[in-house]
Amino acid sequence: MDENVADEIMREVDVDAGCEIVEEEQEIKLIDIELEEEFNANNAAEEISKENDVSPIREVQQTVPTTDDPMLSVLTFRVWFLGMLSCVLLSFFNTFLRYRMRKLALKQGGLGAN
Repeated sequence: MDENVADEIMREVDVDAGCEIVEEEQEIKLIDIELEEEFNANNAAEEISKENDVSPIREVQQTVPTTDDPMLSVLTFRVWFLGMLSCVLLSFFNTFLRYRMRKLALKQGGLGAN
């Protein structure tokens, strides 16, 4: 009799385990479907943005690429010149304004009083 009880328990465990496996497979399928829908939505958004990047002017379409070249350097003469010029001018103005009775300072957000 103990063997019959043990067999019944094993069958119940096998059935429960089988149900859990089926449920896990269904969850995995749902996740796969959600990921596929998200992927398709992202591709559709990329296609729309590519369509918006196209210029209506023919000469611009022929001369300006719609993608960025990651091999181009961003450290150009213009960047260094404008960066150094702004640093020199702003430091001069901050030093000049320091000698006022009510001190002013040029900050990132704009002009501020100390």
